[in-house]
Amino acid sequence: VMPVDTIKSQMMLGSGWKDVFATLRRNGPFYLYRGLAPACAGQGLIMVLQMPLIEEFRRLLGIKAI
Repeated sequence: VMPVDTIKSQMMLGSGWKDVFATLRRNGPFYLYRGLAPACAGQGLIMVLQMPLIEEFRRLLGIKAI
């Protein structure tokens, strides 16, 4: 999801930096961040579910916060 991962994937599919720069010229710099919104949405959903569960387990087990 990071720009480096997008460049790596593009280089693996194409013939190297030439294709990466051609794709950037064609699609613009926001092309490097494609897939960021779904990744953030997935992590947000995990945190919304995980953090309350962890806090409840800590409360039930009597573990204090650090």
